[in-house]
Amino acid sequence: MISSQYGTVFVKSHYEKIQKVYSIWICTMPTKKWEYHISSYQLTEKHLIGHTQAERSHYDLLRIVLVCLGSKSHRQLKGILRLLNMLLLDNMGSQEKRNY
Repeated sequence: MISSQYGTVFVKSHYEKIQKVYSIWICTMPTKKWEYHISSYQLTEKHLIGHTQAERSHYDLLRIVLVCLGSKSHRQLKGILRLLNMLLLDNMGSQEKRNY
C-alpha cells in the first residue's frame, strides 16, 4: 500500500509526500483466545548500532488494526464489535439488518 503511492501521491524521489497507511484486518473466525479483541500494531525505531534518531514521521508510515470477531450473537455485544458481528456473521437477512 505504501509503494502503490508511487506515481499517484509522490513521484521521483519525493518520499516526503508518502502518506501513512492504515490496514484493518477483520478476522471472522479467530481462536477462542483472540475472540472479541481489537489490537493495533505500529512500526517503532530500535537502535542496533549507533544513536542517530530519525523523525518519527519518517518511519511510522504503517498502522495495522486487527479486529477479531467470534461466534456470539450481536445481541450479546456492544459497540463496534456488535455492529461488525451483525453485519458480517449473524445469519440475518439484509432487510432485517437495516431495520435493526
